[in-house]
Parts: sequence; structure tokens; C-alpha cells
Amino acid sequence: MLVQFSVENYLSFGEETTLSMLPAKSRKQKDHIIHCTKGKSVSVLPLAAFYGANASGKSNFVKAVDFFRTLILGEIDTIKSIPVSLFKLREENTEKPARFEIVFKHEGILYTYGAILSSKQVYEEWLFARYSSFEKKIFERVTDDDGKTKVQAGPILAQSINGKQKAVDLLASILAPRKLFLTECLERGGVSALLKPVLFWFENCLHILSPMTKCSTLPIRAERDEKFLEFFNNFIVASDTGISAIKSMKEIFDADKHLKDVSENFKRRLLGDIDKIKALKTGKNALLAVYLPGNYFNILIDPRGEVFYVQLSIQHKNNKGKDVPFEIFEESDGTQKLMHLTPMLLNALQQEQVYVLDELDCNLHSLLSIAFLKVFLRGITQNGARSQFIFTTHDTNLLDSDLLRRDEILFVEKDKDGCSHITSLADYKVSDGLRIGNGYLYGRFGAIPYLKNMSKF
Repeated sequence: MLVQFSVENYLSFGEETTLSMLPAKSRKQKDHIIHCTKGKSVSVLPLAAFYGANASGKSNFVKAVDFFRTLILGEIDTIKSIPVSLFKLREENTEKPARFEIVFKHEGILYTYGAILSSKQVYEEWLFARYSSFEKKIFERVTDDDGKTKVQAGPILAQSINGKQKAVDLLASILAPRKLFLTECLERGGVSALLKPVLFWFENCLHILSPMTKCSTLPIRAERDEKFLEFFNNFIVASDTGISAIKSMKEIFDADKHLKDVSENFKRRLLGDIDKIKALKTGKNALLAVYLPGNYFNILIDPRGEVFYVQLSIQHKNNKGKDVPFEIFEESDGTQKLMHLTPMLLNALQQEQVYVLDELDCNLHSLLSIAFLKVFLRGITQNGARSQFIFTTHDTNLLDSDLLRRDEILFVEKDKDGCSHITSLADYKVSDGLRIGNGYLYGRFGAIPYLKNMSKF
């Protein structure tokens, strides 16, 4: 679970700005709170809804989380420089490094991990763990202006490598100044047993979604997982999309049939990829997610080398009550988005996950967004789910005290210097009868566009 994320001097966040998932004192909707008593007891909120004007910094916050995650996982090329975007509207900030810190709990351990970096190098890096009452250092790293790195192992890390600080010193001596020590340890594996849960959380529990994120394995999951297909059908049909049923379709792959509308170059590349996978003879299933303009499908290659085309068959009723098959690209953008969010919703109900989504309301009707959040929250309040959903939106219909707690509603606003700041509705004195959406649009909480004289246009 995510407890806190802080960012400073990155994109529009010129000063330190923190998202805290810790609940404020409230007598209402106490069942929204997720309690984790294993190890150090922590309670967090399941939801955080970001509101703000266009260009206020909502998406920049999502980008900050995404940048830090991908940097940790080694998915960013840092050989020549670290592609960090510093705050540009204060001259002094262009000479300062960016700072990131995240606090999360995984398998009963409360971790605090952070780094200070610029495009030239990582200046500082730290990882602490709280197992019960006391926080313990795992490591601290410092790189001087000459690029020389020193890493001090804490007692826990030193004990895991037989007390040999020399092993840490050796790794630090070959560590590139622009690479995180955590990433280096995890890639080399030699001293990473203690650190593997940290990587696991970033790789498998923290997910960043763009407004049009696609679930690349949607067809194959529908084909293999009967419970998912049942949930998928029930949720989509109940959402008044006009769909009567969703089925999975799996058949022997036929390039002439399934690739008839694609270019010869694309067809040649795809067939080449299939042949390479077949030649490996791994003895395992292999899956390719194929994206085409307006459409996509899955290619499954089984251990015998058989190649299958896997796609969704979406049923609508015609005027005679008969089922008519549609393909996913024939559905509206809103229906497609809802379909691709459904796996996330079921995963959140079944596992402990953190999803950060930019623009929940993109292509979705307000009532669909509300229904989506209600299903998610019922998993928390009635079924003991422990996932979190953080999203940006402009949809003021979600500003409903019966749906969200006050501390789950956040406002992002820029100051006169163009620096983004985050405040919570819980910071304001709000009467119980106030219609929050109206109050927000009237500017009571800030975070709205202040339009100048538009009559001259």
C-alpha cells in the first residue's frame, strides 16, 4: 500500500509537494479506511481524486510517480544523462537537483525510499525499513561532484552479506554516477535478496495508467479465466453499453485471414517475430499483443509451436433479438476504455494493488465513473479488499460527500510563479449540507481556471 509520495523540483513542482494517503480525523465513512496491522500498524485511504484547472499540475504528479518508478526499474536510459525535467520558472531551480521520496508498505514492512538527482548524477539515495517500532537503515548513498560514490550499508544489509561492507564498497566503486544503487543491486542480484521485495512492489503492485491505457492481455485473459469473463460480462452489460454478451474467440492463426487489412511490412515483421519465438522452443506458452490502427488482438504460441489468434467477440442484439458479433474497435471510445479498465477493477478487488490513473473521466459518462468507483469501494468496505486508486479528473459529479470522504478529494493549483501545490478538502471548513461540486466551481477551494475577459474574442 502507498502511504506517501513526495516530489520537489520536477516539472511544475518547484517546491516539495506531498501526496499523503493517511486519513484525516473524520466521523464519516470510516469503513473507507484500510488498516494494516502486520508489523508497524498503518491505516491508509483507498482513494485519492485530484481536481484542478488545465495545466495545474495534475498530470505532472502522475508523471512524477511514473518517472521515479521507471527509473528504479531500470527502464530509463541513463548512460549519457538522466532525463529529469526540472522546474523551469525559477532560475535558482535550474541549478538544483530534483528530489523524490516514496513511503509504502509491503509484506508487513514499511519502506521509505528516496533519491536526489539531476541530469548529471544521483547525489543521494536512501532506503529505510520499519519492521515494528523502530526504523532501520538499509543503505545510504552519496555521490560527490567528481562522480565518486560512497554507500553505507545498514546493519540489516550488512548482515545479509555476512557483514561484509567490502561487497557494498566494491559495488559502489563500479556504480555509474547516473544509476541508482538500488537498481544496480537488483540487476546484479549479488546482494539483492533483502531488496527483492522492494523491486517486486514497484514492478507488480504500483501501476501507472494513461487516459487511453490498453490492457494488452484482455483477449487471452477472457479466453483463459472463466471468473474474469463472468465478471467482465456482468460489469460491461450492467453499464448500459448496448452489449449483450462478451465471448472469447480462439482459432488457428491464418495470416491471410487475420492480417488481410495490414501492410506487407507489418505482416512480414509479425510473422518473423512468430518464427523467432517458435525457434526458441522454450516449452512454454508465448504471447504477443498485436496493435493495429483502431484494433488489437493476441497471438498465442503454445509449447508445440501451434499458433493461435485470440480475440474478443462482442455481441449486440439486433431488432429481431438475434446476437450480432462486433469487434472491439467497433465499440465507442468510452466502451473500450471501460472494457480495458475492468481487469484493473477485478485485480484491485482480488490483490493488494496501487493504480494511478490520469483522467478517469476521459470518454466516460459521469454515471459510469460513479458506478466504477462504487464497485471499487464496495470491495474495500464489504469484502476486505486492500487496493488503492489514485486518479485525476474534471468530473465535478464525483464531488459527492456520499461517495468520497473529504480527505479523498485533493486540489492542485499553481501559484503566481507557476509552481503546483496540493491541498485537501479536509483542510477547509465545509458544512455538511454544502454541495461540494458547486462550491468547487464557484472557486471556494481554488484549483479552477480564472478566465480573463473573454467577451473581446
